[in-house]
Amino acid sequence: MNQPIETQLYDTTNAMHMVNQLGVEMIIEDALKNHRKQQLKRLIDEALLNKNEANFKMYTTAYLQLEGPEVETIR
Repeated sequence: MNQPIETQLYDTTNAMHMVNQLGVEMIIEDALKNHRKQQLKRLIDEALLNKNEANFKMYTTAYLQLEGPEVETIR
């Protein structure tokens, strides 16, 4: 009753490479998003100082879009 069990060795290096690549892409995307948010905060502050309502609205809208559904807006 001793039948040999077939075992297959799977090459996991490709899968690990893909996981690592996704992690790197997520980190880069997050860093770029945070950089853009910092830029927009600075532009929003400048628009407030210059009393430029159009730019304030434009930059605030862009900032809120970056935040996504995490931010609840007051209407």
